[in-house]
Amino acid sequence: MARYVTDPSWYDSLEDVEKLTYSWCEDTGFLFSKDSKMVKIFTSYSYDGDKLTIGTITVFPRSVVKRIEILK
Repeated sequence: MARYVTDPSWYDSLEDVEKLTYSWCEDTGFLFSKDSKMVKIFTSYSYDGDKLTIGTITVFPRSVVKRIEILK
């Protein structure tokens, strides 16, 4: 079912928006790189002969990364 702009259920009331908050997220992956501006991770990889390819890449602003752990 498509919802169109004229459908009132598409909108949130101002009171509902005032109640919104952020959520804490955790992501697990392999560290590709990090610098003072960003952290890049990937969660899947494969080898095609000698060539490594990676997938499911996520880039975070460094300012939101609280901790990087090494999992064993």
